Amino acid sequence: MKLRSSQRFRIGRVAPGASLAVLIVATILVANPNSDAPAIKSHHEHIARTLDEFPYAMGTWVGVDVDLPTTALEILRPNGFVSRRYSRMGMPHSVTLGIVHCEDVRDMQSHYPPRCYPAGGWSEQGDQPIMVAINQEPIEMHLYRFKRLTQGGLDEYISVVSVFVAPGSGLLTEMAELEDLGAQGVHKSALGVAQIQLVFNGDPATAELQEQAEGLFKEFPSSVIASFMHNPLSINTATGSIVK
Repeated sequence: MKLRSSQRFRIGRVAPGASLAVLIVATILVANPNSDAPAIKSHHEHIARTLDEFPYAMGTWVGVDVDLPTTALEILRPNGFVSRRYSRMGMPHSVTLGIVHCEDVRDMQSHYPPRCYPAGGWSEQGDQPIMVAINQEPIEMHLYRFKRLTQGGLDEYISVVSVFVAPGSGLLTEMAELEDLGAQGVHKSALGVAQIQLVFNGDPATAELQEQAEGLFKEFPSSVIASFMHNPLSINTATGSIVK
C-alpha cells in the first residue's frame, strides 16, 4: 500500500554520505511501512471478499446495482464497495445502500455527507442523530437532509443515514473522530475504515426512515459489521509499534 508523505528532505550542505543515508532510510520507510504487515493485508483482503459477496437478496429486500460516480472511486480508492438500490417486495419505497471500505482512514475524509453532497449541488437542510437497530443491536447513526433545484426549477429532496465503522474504535458518526484516527499515525490509519450510507428519496418523517432502515438492517449480514470492526493487530500505545 502506497503512503503519501508531506516530508521534504532538505539536504543543503549536508555531507554527501549523510545525504545518501537519509535518502536510503526514507526509501525504506515508504516502501516497507508497518502498514504492509501481513495481518493487515489479510484483513483488507477478507473485507474485499466480504463486500464482493454481499447478497442481492436479503429477506424480502431485492437489490440492483447502482453506479458509483467515477470521481468518488478516484478520491476514495476503495478496497471494496457496494452501491445498490434495494426494494421490498410489494412495497413502493426503495433505499440505496452504499458501503465503502478504504484501506487508509485518510482516504475516507472527503466521503462525509456534509462535504460530498454539497459538492454535488445539494444544500444541507438539517441533521440529527438517529437510533437504528442492526441485527437487533441499537446503534447511533446520523441523519442528514438535503435539497437542490432540478433543471425544471422544482425542489428535490434526499435523506441520508450514515455511520463509519473502524477497528478498535467501533461506530463513529462525526468526521472529527475520523480525522483524529488519521492523525494518530500510519499504524492507526492503515487499519482502514468503512462507511455505511442509506439514501432515501424525498423528505420522509424520521420515524418512517427509521422503520425502513431497520427493516433493511434486520436482514443485513452480521459478518459484514464484524469484519469492519475486527482489529487484526494490537497497537502498543507507548511505542506506536504493531504487535501481531
